Amino acid sequence: MTKEKSTVPRLRFPGFTDAWKQRKAMEIFMVVSDKGYADLPILSASQELGMIRRDEIGIDIKYDKEAVANYKRVLPGQFVIHLRSFQGGFAWSEIEGLTSPAYTILDFKEENSSKFWRNVLTSPNFIKKLETVTYGIRDGRSISYSDFSTLNFVIPTLPEQSAIGSFFSDLDQLITLHQRKLDDVKELKKALLQKMFPKGNGNDFPDLRFPEFTDAWKQRKAMEIFKVVSDKGYADLPILSASQELGMIRRDEIGIDIKYDKEAVANYKRVLPGQ
Repeated sequence: MTKEKSTVPRLRFPGFTDAWKQRKAMEIFMVVSDKGYADLPILSASQELGMIRRDEIGIDIKYDKEAVANYKRVLPGQFVIHLRSFQGGFAWSEIEGLTSPAYTILDFKEENSSKFWRNVLTSPNFIKKLETVTYGIRDGRSISYSDFSTLNFVIPTLPEQSAIGSFFSDLDQLITLHQRKLDDVKELKKALLQKMFPKGNGNDFPDLRFPEFTDAWKQRKAMEIFKVVSDKGYADLPILSASQELGMIRRDEIGIDIKYDKEAVANYKRVLPGQ
């Protein structure tokens, strides 16, 4: 959505045929600084959730209550440029509240779809675009509006913006729903792991087991169960890396270029399935 060479996307909703138009950020956004609302809740910028109430994140962040009168008001649909920009420097707000006077608040000069822009301003393409105008962004330097304002965007008409924004909003809701289901299954697994293994201390029976199994579990030392293997000389096999959640995975599939001495691979140990 932010590529400048093409004014027509490869994939779009039926009914939309107009070319997208190129605009500079300064033609789309303006800086707002609305103060004097000390009774509103304090907001914090979140990389994934946008602007959220500070009293709901479970972290006791201290601030000078007398200085709150100087905090800036954020309205639903506005964007906040906050610190540590490379880690998610544009936060969209769905709620009204106050944010640090050090942050820059953006609003639209004319009607636009905030849901559409929420996806544009958090996309990998946009981060790459920022790198062309902001030195040191990867080191966490905050973005100034003057840097941002010179960027070019290719944007559709408002109806197409709304269609795209609603589509991705629906996807986000679907992801959230499945994430909750996944979290529930993970909690179920934790509970079953507690119930389906004996707790030790002389207890040889788990609290929960399949009905056809009634024998007591037997105690064994690890040395009676496992043996150490060291099988070398397989330099043609792929290099593996240890992953906390996925176990052993191919190093060329993790997306990180980890250097290693190729001449030393002959001394690497072979790992077989099930080990």
